[in-house]
Amino acid sequence: MSETLRERMARGYANMIVIDGTRTFATIPAGYVAEVKIYSANTFTLAQIDAAFARESITESEWQEIVALIPAA
Repeated sequence: MSETLRERMARGYANMIVIDGTRTFATIPAGYVAEVKIYSANTFTLAQIDAAFARESITESEWQEIVALIPAA
């Protein structure tokens, strides 16, 4: 199944926030925030999420919300 435009946008925003550090949740459209947090929790490692927090791409509350969404092993 191919990715929808909305899914591609959420993936792109997540990468820009967590991996690249070029965006923050404050700089993306509000309608994407929940999807980006879910995508981040399901895709990135805790180390990657921690690194985004350390470089201040995400706030402590955003970090907590993402970590709470990480699926149990």
